[in-house]
Amino acid sequence: MVDRADITAILLVVVGTITAAFFMVFFPNSFGSYGSAIAFLVITAPTYLYAVYWAFDIRRALAVRIYRNQAFGIGVIVLAIWLTNGVYIALSGLVSLQLYSALSTLTWDFLLLTLFYWIDASVLASRRSDPLLRDTLHWSKLRIPLWIAVLLAVGGTLTLQGYSEITDNVSLLNQLAVGTLNNAILNFVYGFPVFVAIICGIVFLPAIAVRAKWDRTLRRHFSWFALFVLLFLGTTGAGNIFPLSGPIILLCVGLALYKSAKSLVPLNRIPSQELAPELMP
Repeated sequence: MVDRADITAILLVVVGTITAAFFMVFFPNSFGSYGSAIAFLVITAPTYLYAVYWAFDIRRALAVRIYRNQAFGIGVIVLAIWLTNGVYIALSGLVSLQLYSALSTLTWDFLLLTLFYWIDASVLASRRSDPLLRDTLHWSKLRIPLWIAVLLAVGGTLTLQGYSEITDNVSLLNQLAVGTLNNAILNFVYGFPVFVAIICGIVFLPAIAVRAKWDRTLRRHFSWFALFVLLFLGTTGAGNIFPLSGPIILLCVGLALYKSAKSLVPLNRIPSQELAPELMP
């Protein structure tokens, strides 16, 4: 059942799509110029801020503790996706190399940390909702070493970013901005959080999704998050095929994350088969 909140989210996506088409038709030079930041804010801000509001509000209102961390994780992922795309789309080529490199590194590391946080929260929630309390692939023993390694890698990347800013190393700033370093060790440190997030996502998420058969709320949550992942992968190079597809996919990413957060609370009508049978007189 579609409620008013869902209708509002869909309308925001539709309005954002119309606004993107308006900018492309009447202000085609706004993208890639100083107007791109304004265009990005006008098109995406309503949908993403709405999704952030719902995620944090649901987190505050949830009585079931195992879902609260996931709602919080969705909220910060929405912020991280919005900020990362905002830096890439709105600021690329418009600000100094030092500022762009610093912002792109910060937002990218923030996105990776939030994704890993959500994976951690999801695996723990799946275990607590499992009647057998199974520890999926010994995650309880792996999570602490992985967190330490990811935080050390992010800290190393930020230290390298600070060094390049202080020494005004243009070559290193360019490498950090595009995410490709010439040094093998530094490249491993930079890419380690990406590697961990991808591997953990591929290995653990399907396992906990299968075990979520015991919990309808988690099933819906994982289904919408899987749609977000597919849409997020589709943002890469989408604008080169069809210019309007980039903003549309970006808006749908926000909608999928909103639905992923909202599915954590049972706001919908109870199905008839789950109602108690009527007593015979």
